[in-house]
Amino acid sequence: MQPAATDYSAFQENGEEEAHGEQKAIEVSGKFTCSETGCGKSFHNSTNLKRHSRQHSGVKPFACAFVSCNFTSFDKSNTVRHIRHVHLKAMPLEEGQEPPDPSVYLIANHEQA
Repeated sequence: MQPAATDYSAFQENGEEEAHGEQKAIEVSGKFTCSETGCGKSFHNSTNLKRHSRQHSGVKPFACAFVSCNFTSFDKSNTVRHIRHVHLKAMPLEEGQEPPDPSVYLIANHEQA
């Protein structure tokens, strides 16, 4: 009986295993691939590639609308999470009252998104 083949796709060039979900995408055919020099990550849809490309460009089109908060992010879900955990968690609520929708406090610059 032969041992099962080892899948080395989750290992970096230096032999260290990458965290789950952060594997480098090697296969390119039929996918959306980052054109940034030295990156080469590929994605199954153009939306994920667009979000990823904001990391390279530094564009952060999503911002927190709370006064005196300077939080911005390249990803909408990160900004909503920030609003929920930093601002809405500290907001006093009456018994049984639901916290407001965090997207109400989200500023999105659609020209950059």
